[in-house]
Amino acid sequence: MCEMCQGIILRDSFNSDKDYLNTLEYITRSVKAGKFVIIEQTCSLDGVKKPDGCWVDDVIRHKIKCVNCGECFILWADTYHGRGGFIKEN
Repeated sequence: MCEMCQGIILRDSFNSDKDYLNTLEYITRSVKAGKFVIIEQTCSLDGVKKPDGCWVDDVIRHKIKCVNCGECFILWADTYHGRGGFIKEN
């Protein structure tokens, strides 16, 4: 990991939907700032919910990569079982 991604705030798990959505917003800001790029995703960063407010899928996943060192991180949510996290890819 480099200086740019060493400060990234990881989460082993989320306590609520709001925790997940806050982390998603954090990721969105980091991507827009040019620090990370999305390399895999099950939906767009702003497309995790349908217009009716329901989740777009039972499993939502975004993989981002540091533009400086290439380290990868995964934001995931199992909306059906109520789990998720934001972790460094092994």
